[in-house]
Amino acid sequence: MREIFDDLKNTIWQDDRVLAFRKLAVAENFEINDRERFGNQAIGLKGFQLFQGKRGKRLKSVLYQKERNTSLKTRIYDYAYFGDSKTRTSTVIEFYLPQWNFSEMLIRPKSNFHKMKAFFGKQRVLFPDIVQFHKTYHIYAPKTDNLRYELNEEFLDLIAEQKRIWMEAKGNFILFYTKNKPMPLDQLMEHYEFSRDLLDALIHGHSSEEYV
Repeated sequence: MREIFDDLKNTIWQDDRVLAFRKLAVAENFEINDRERFGNQAIGLKGFQLFQGKRGKRLKSVLYQKERNTSLKTRIYDYAYFGDSKTRTSTVIEFYLPQWNFSEMLIRPKSNFHKMKAFFGKQRVLFPDIVQFHKTYHIYAPKTDNLRYELNEEFLDLIAEQKRIWMEAKGNFILFYTKNKPMPLDQLMEHYEFSRDLLDALIHGHSSEEYV
């Protein structure tokens, strides 16, 4: 029910963030939808860990763009999850290409649990020479066999430059996001450009080492 009241509130009173997104859409040549129901999204998105939970969900201020001369589609939006106690909002940069077929994977900032686990026991990791990445991030994947081909050192080196970014990929979709923390709008395009660099490194990057 909380998401319905939020819909009504935003219909009557447009908040400053929605208005700022509209200005950004004009300035950066994006189209925009103020609000979309999560139930109307592509089926391929619904298994992502970011979108888990049985409470209400909305995509807000959805900027979208289709690349010229390619099937790549890009969206930038605030994802709102109306949990038990409060609304959690994550800013998402989403890339979709029909030709992709990525394994399910999640790259997330390392929790204290994973830091302790790494400290007390040697772990078998992808690309062990990327030390800074493994200090900061943890890779979760149900099946790791294909990751040595789908990830590369250039991409992992680049993502290690940031401390709080999350990345998920599965099938035709790749997401980069700031979980449970809206991205300040004056940083959004910089974050978007960095995500484009990450995407390029993921697709075209190289490695000097294979899976060890």
